Amino acid sequence: MAQPPLSSTGVRKPKMRTKTLFILLLIFSSKPLFAWDDLSVSRALQIAREKNPQINQLRQLIAAKEASWWASFGLADPKISYLKEGIEHSTGDGYTEKRWTVEQSLDFPLTTYYRLQKIAGEEEALRSRLLAACLALKVEIKSAYTELAFALELSHLRAEQLRIAKELRKAAITRVEAGESSELDLMKADILLAESENDAEEANRLFHSARYTLFKIIGLEPEDQTYNISFPDTLEFVNVEIDQESVTSTIENQPEYFSATQEVQSAGYRLNEAWSTFLPKLDISYYQQNYLGGYDNYGYQIGFSFPLWFVFNQRGEIQEAKARERFFEWRRTDISLELKKNLEITWHSYEVAKIAIERYHNQIRGKAARLRDLTLEGYRVGEIDQLTLLEAQRTYLLSEKSYFEVLRTYYLRLIELEKYLQKDLVFAGEPVNCLEEQQ
Repeated sequence: MAQPPLSSTGVRKPKMRTKTLFILLLIFSSKPLFAWDDLSVSRALQIAREKNPQINQLRQLIAAKEASWWASFGLADPKISYLKEGIEHSTGDGYTEKRWTVEQSLDFPLTTYYRLQKIAGEEEALRSRLLAACLALKVEIKSAYTELAFALELSHLRAEQLRIAKELRKAAITRVEAGESSELDLMKADILLAESENDAEEANRLFHSARYTLFKIIGLEPEDQTYNISFPDTLEFVNVEIDQESVTSTIENQPEYFSATQEVQSAGYRLNEAWSTFLPKLDISYYQQNYLGGYDNYGYQIGFSFPLWFVFNQRGEIQEAKARERFFEWRRTDISLELKKNLEITWHSYEVAKIAIERYHNQIRGKAARLRDLTLEGYRVGEIDQLTLLEAQRTYLLSEKSYFEVLRTYYLRLIELEKYLQKDLVFAGEPVNCLEEQQ
């Protein structure tokens, strides 16, 4: 059996296929750690849940608030002190008493209770803010995906427009050669073809712009933003019936409103904590004494603090707590009014979009397609002139573009409703909960 040739150093050279295998392994190992062929809405939501900076900021705020609960018991660090007193020069070292003391200060238990309740309420408010941010992020991602799906449909539409323009030019050349049309008709066909090519290029630009907008929102790493990613979820008409009452009656169920309510309650506990500072703090001391015969004597000392300077301390603290409570009450009122406005506007926008898409879906779109097919066939057999054909083609293309624009708007209105109803209406998939990833 033939052996690989020796090199000048006497070492046998590896076979060519071994080199090829090594190169292939090197290439594949240099690929990004994460690579997806399909990027669905569910997958985009999952990535965003893990990588979105705002979501992760709120998670860390919740973790910080949880940690602050343990630091809010009002336990000061204990003090250890050593004392010598009773100077008499006739005795040994001149001191007749020695003492080791351990001191501990404690807030009044009721003060600690109100403080812990305040922190617990603030943590719940942050969790509601996280849920609201997660729902808002979901709306943002689904809206971006809708724009991407629309851009993809528009690319298909422009490709169809380009195909029709090419067929029209071929038909115009045939009729000119047969003497049935003038050079003017061919010039019109050339102009239409050039415009269609421009529209196709613009649609391609919009598609790539929508891709990178989605990548940025979900926080996809640059090395993972490859051109081989496909987007399986598309726009298609789904009939979703939602009554007005089911939307406008959800104000108190919204996480923004619940968060504001928790902030009001926390502010109330903060006010109670401020009032409770009139109660005395406790100081406990335990000591061991030496009266020239060893540390055989023990004792304790208990002290109480009194709010002598309440004008400077408690008074200002209570006034501040009252003002903050009123602030959060007004803030909740403002959030309630804003939610009411948004709920009404979103539902009415959905209603208008639904009527428009049903009109396009049930009437306009089918008739426009039928008109396109009939006029193109009539032009080929010479029954209609080019002007009629161009008008029919223009009507069809405008109708298709308008259909997808209305469908996009319909999707966007449904996605906005998803935020308030807290359930999937379009692009339904596995539920995504931001709280699951909290660390």
